[in-house]
Amino acid sequence: SFDCSHCKDFHEQFLPALVRDYVIPGKAYLISRECPLAGHARAREAAVYATAAARIGKYKEVADALYRDQAKWANSDLVWESVAAILNPEERRRVQMLAKDRDVDAEVQRDIDFAATNGFVYIPTILVTHHGRTYPIKGIPDPALFRHLLDLLSSN
Repeated sequence: SFDCSHCKDFHEQFLPALVRDYVIPGKAYLISRECPLAGHARAREAAVYATAAARIGKYKEVADALYRDQAKWANSDLVWESVAAILNPEERRRVQMLAKDRDVDAEVQRDIDFAATNGFVYIPTILVTHHGRTYPIKGIPDPALFRHLLDLLSSN
């Protein structure tokens, strides 16, 4: 959830090393799922913009902006301003158009349903899947232990 302080910490402090050390070298891949917190006024709007931005190849940039500006928009009407600030005019037009598309909203809803079906009661939650087995990790894991787990799994 883009308005969750724990998700912000995960995105800014944990994720960059994971991407650098495991995703870029091809040892792991990353799937982000949107899980806007119910009752949080702007969380779903932010998720819809991020999902729309993903469709034009700008997910990371929009996610970075939403987390960076979280304090500005989480309790205001400034979600779009954070998104628009990092897009050029053509990208803004496309993201706004896609954000109104029912398919984009349905994709966010599928992610929410996935989280509910799989018992995500804590965010962030990481699912590590290896050879058909899934290991859920709730919260921000200890970096050394998480690296050890990924190294063990990637050696099998």
